[in-house]
Amino acid sequence: MLPFGRLWYTKPDHAIGYAKFRSRSHNAVIRVYNESGNVIQTYDHKGDFKAGVAAFVRDFSTAVTDTIDIMKKLLLSAILLFGIVTFTLAGPVQTAIIAPGDPTLTVAVQSGQVLQILNFFTDSPTSQSFAFVTIGSHTARVMLASGTVENHIVVNLAGPATLTVNALASGNLTISYKVNSNM
Repeated sequence: MLPFGRLWYTKPDHAIGYAKFRSRSHNAVIRVYNESGNVIQTYDHKGDFKAGVAAFVRDFSTAVTDTIDIMKKLLLSAILLFGIVTFTLAGPVQTAIIAPGDPTLTVAVQSGQVLQILNFFTDSPTSQSFAFVTIGSHTARVMLASGTVENHIVVNLAGPATLTVNALASGNLTISYKVNSNM
């Protein structure tokens, strides 16, 4: 007997397909009756559970492989989009080498921009210098260049602000920075 009754199955092929699926692990005789109760079709079904499992595993494996391919394409698309957006919105990295006697380096950061100081160091083992930031009427030291050790601490500063770096009496200062649009 089929669990949903004869009204569910409007065509004999639907009933036979369901019965084969439900009895795939053992042998079964499938009989199709008409409305008056007479047998109109008979099928002798030999259980084939292994074939059913193999088909399921094959179909599942194909679905997993297809899903992984789609996920790879989505990930590559996201990486590409991120790269395009970053390249479009990020300002170019600028490096300034400030020699003794050079004028003070001044970088104005407008409202809606972000200054990133990427690197700040001196080639003099005995001199040190600071990068100063002014916001409104307040000025503060934000980075120290001391000795020949490179400072790789990234400083992010939202505008409006002004960065200033004064030249040393002896030795060169190197600073790398970029100004980005605020995201």
